[in-house]
Amino acid sequence: MADIEGDSPALNGELHIDLDESDILAVFALGPSGAARLVGTVRDERAGRADTLGWSRT
Repeated sequence: MADIEGDSPALNGELHIDLDESDILAVFALGPSGAARLVGTVRDERAGRADTLGWSRT
């Protein structure tokens, strides 16, 4: 889970969910200001190396 501020089409005041074969990410916009909460799960070998996980802008 992470609270972020940004400028992205995903921060449009709607809920966005991305379901993948092994992961899930939900983006909850927290109003029109560009603030959002990201909630996700990580499975497979990456979960055992949680200290190496991070968020990046791509």
